[in-house]
Order: sequence, then structure tokens, then C-alpha cells
Amino acid sequence: MRADDTGGETYAGDPAGRDRFEQELVVRLGARAGGVGGVGGGPPLAELRRAGRRRARRRLVVRAGTAAAVLALGTGMVAQFGGRADSAGAVGPAGTVPTARTGLPVPSVSPWIPGRPTTVSPSASESPALGLLLTCPEGPASLRLIRWAEMMTPTPSDWSPPPPRSVPSTGSPGPSSSTDRHAVEVQSEVRAFVAANYPDQYFGTCVDLLTNELWVLRVPGGDLDLRVPEAVPHPGVTLRFADMSASRRHYLELMTRIKETDRDYWGARGVTVRDVRLSEDGTGVSVVTDQAAAAGAEMLARYGAEVIEVRPVG
Repeated sequence: MRADDTGGETYAGDPAGRDRFEQELVVRLGARAGGVGGVGGGPPLAELRRAGRRRARRRLVVRAGTAAAVLALGTGMVAQFGGRADSAGAVGPAGTVPTARTGLPVPSVSPWIPGRPTTVSPSASESPALGLLLTCPEGPASLRLIRWAEMMTPTPSDWSPPPPRSVPSTGSPGPSSSTDRHAVEVQSEVRAFVAANYPDQYFGTCVDLLTNELWVLRVPGGDLDLRVPEAVPHPGVTLRFADMSASRRHYLELMTRIKETDRDYWGARGVTVRDVRLSEDGTGVSVVTDQAAAAGAEMLARYGAEVIEVRPVG
């Protein structure tokens, strides 16, 4: 019987297969050598090569099985932590949570740190005109862009972080009944409505997840404050309005002017504008340039108080 017909492949995955293979190889080669007879007959090379090929195939099968096991484990972990589950309260697709009202996914919110605004994971509906889905644990003022000079100021030795907030007696985090809506869900609808119908007044929105409050940041005037509560159902969500001096569209146009329209103007003066950042509390924009010290005064004179600072790169 030829060695290829002996079922060598049955050793794949068998922990003891390696030892049995080597034992069988020694026995068979010895038998073949004895059959050849004579001194100096040499080993049967063809048989040795076939045995080597069988061993290589066996190793390939073992490695493929190991890779499949690792892949299956990884898939199970993704399904457990990032996929949709059928049970109540389970998470949906990665980065979303089901709503209590409709069961549809709502973008998840990053962990809240006292004194720091957080953002909701971006979705396909994000656009500069709408702005980000923001949270403001201390109201719109907590969205303020930290100035460069403040970051460069040493922290006082006696500084300590503010204590964690507690749930107020008049509110509760998230929907409290089956008819209530989540503030993030209402936020998404409100900002789309205001941006589409009041583009010259709309600046942005933010939510306080602890109290289920939604802040609408807008230029006051007209019937905006009356129409928003009527246009967007918001049971369980408290709507509040904050005054802004200019709309988001106005600031986006200013940012385009500084970074794009005036590029040649500043280039002729040896100034390169690296970035223009909007302060989400509506106070203005921050210009980032390599020549902050030399060009700061001229930029403030050219664009006015809506440029809140000219900061260096870094």
C-alpha cells in the first residue's frame, strides 16, 4: 500500500498526531530501506517527499482551524458589545441606544465630565449648518471655547474639580414614562426644524441629560419661540431658549471669509491661517495661525469683536 493511501490527513488537529506521524515515518522508511536491500541503498526519497507534503498539509489545516476559532470569538464579542440585541434595554448598532418611545436608535452620548461639554456621536445627518449634537451640563455657557491664554495659565495649587451633580428634585434623567421622549431625540428634530425655517436666527442646540432639558440657541425675535414647541412633540422634555448675537450661518460665512476668501490677503502679509474654530456658546470664532503674535491686532481690527482670539498653532 502506498503511503498516500494510509489516511495521513487524519492527524490534523490531533495533539498526538505529530508523535504518531514521526513513529510511522520511521517504521515505513525502515521497511522500505530493508526491502531495497544492500549496503548504501539510500533512503526512498520519493516516499520522504510525500510524507513531508502530508505534514505540511496537516499544519495548514491546523492553522486554518485556529484562525477560524479566533474569528468566531471576535465575531461573538462584536455581537455582544456592538450589535443589536433583541432583549429589552439592549444596545442597538454601535454608537446608538434604542429610544423608549419608538424603539428607533438615537445617537449615543459620550461620558459627561463636570464642567466640560460633551458631544453625541456624529451621524449621517450632521452638517455645518446644523452643528453638532451637544450636551451642556451647566447650560449653554458650558459650551464656551477655552481660550489659549487660559490654557497657558498655570492651574492654581488649591484648585479642585467641582463636585458631581445630583439629580434635582424636580427632574429626572431621561424619560420617566412610556409617553415621554428622550431629550436627544427631541434635540435632533428641533435643530432640523429651526435651521430649515429660521436660518437667520438658528445657532445650535444642546441638552442637559440629567434634567432632560433642551436648550435652543437662537437670535431672539419673531415667532420662533412659539412655533418650536408646537412643531416638535416634546413630552417629558423641558424646552429653554438662549439668546445669541448672530446665527450659525453668519459665523460660518465669517469663518469662510477668514480662511478662504481672505487667503491671498493674509498670504501677501506673510500670514498663514491654519484653522478657524467656532465657540459653541455663540460668542465668536478663534483664529489659529503661525503668526499669531504679529497678525493678532490686524485680524481683530479687520473682523471685529466676533474674533474672540488669535491663537498660535498647537
